Amino acid sequence: MRVRACILLISVFCFACVMSNSEPDVETDLKSAMQKYLYSQVNNDSSNVQYRVQSVIFYNDAKNNFYICDFTVYMKVRSFDTTGTMRATISRDFKTVKRIS
Repeated sequence: MRVRACILLISVFCFACVMSNSEPDVETDLKSAMQKYLYSQVNNDSSNVQYRVQSVIFYNDAKNNFYICDFTVYMKVRSFDTTGTMRATISRDFKTVKRIS
């Protein structure tokens, strides 16, 4: 009886510790929305400035229907390059991007 209880307890513990990712493509969609936003800016010449969104950390604000995001962005201007962070809010349909200073 103790062995069964121990096995049950261990299996419940293992299944409880498995990370669940209910929204697997959200990260990819957020990165592509930010990439599109950066290249759609007025007077942006992609031959001079190039952006690459490397990673995103986001919070799903269900109350206000948008994602609050911190992006790590690689930027290259001619022969100079840098990596920095940008903060933005992105709507749930990934069409509206608003930069936060």
